[in-house]
Amino acid sequence: MSKVSEAIKAKRKQHRQDHNTDADRKLNKAHRGDQKGRVAARRANFEAQGNKSASDFNFDQHGKGHIGGAEIKHLRKQGHSREDIMAAAKANGGEIGQRAQAHFDRWGAANE
Repeated sequence: MSKVSEAIKAKRKQHRQDHNTDADRKLNKAHRGDQKGRVAARRANFEAQGNKSASDFNFDQHGKGHIGGAEIKHLRKQGHSREDIMAAAKANGGEIGQRAQAHFDRWGAANE
C-alpha cells in the first residue's frame, strides 16, 4: 500500500504537466547532469526568440505559467526598459517567481 494519497499523486502529476514544456523536456534530456549546459541552452533559446520588444517575449517557452528571474535578466540585457518588462510579465498572467519578484522589488515597482 502506498503512503502517498491519490490526491497528492494527482497534484504532482498536474504540477509536472503545468510547469514542464516540451522545450524543458528536450533541454533536460540533452543536458542531463550538466547544470551549466542547461542554463546555457535556455539562454540560447531565449536569444533564438528574436524579440523586438518585451511584450513579444514568450515567457511560457520554459516553465508554463511561471516567470523566472532568468527571463527578466535576459530581457534587461537585451536593453528593454524596466517598465516594459514589468508590463509584459504582468500581462502574461503567470506566477512571478522569487527572483523575478526580487528584480521588481529592487526596481521599486512591485505590486503596483
